[in-house]
Amino acid sequence: MSNKGQVAFESLILLLVIMTAAIVITGYYLQTHDDTAALATARTEALSQLVEKKGLYEIGQVKISHSGSATEVTIQVTPTTTLDTDSIENSIKQVTRFKEVNVTIN
Repeated sequence: MSNKGQVAFESLILLLVIMTAAIVITGYYLQTHDDTAALATARTEALSQLVEKKGLYEIGQVKISHSGSATEVTIQVTPTTTLDTDSIENSIKQVTRFKEVNVTIN
């Protein structure tokens, strides 16, 4: 290989390594995890159900915890009311890989 051809080939390999590293690192940092998707879905479903009640409600916190194979999602609503937890659980299962989800309204 000529000198110019070797430099071009080495530059191409170096560029390929840099671009691959950038893609891997960017994908790692921009990945949406199941916990984030579950929290966002729980909040959105709870808000849509609260809007239908036509009252003044506030969602204080949405927490997630894992115990064994079950995922526990707790939604704090002020003032206390009832929501369709089955609908929230089904929505979370659709957007995540969680198999067993339990939603509690406080």
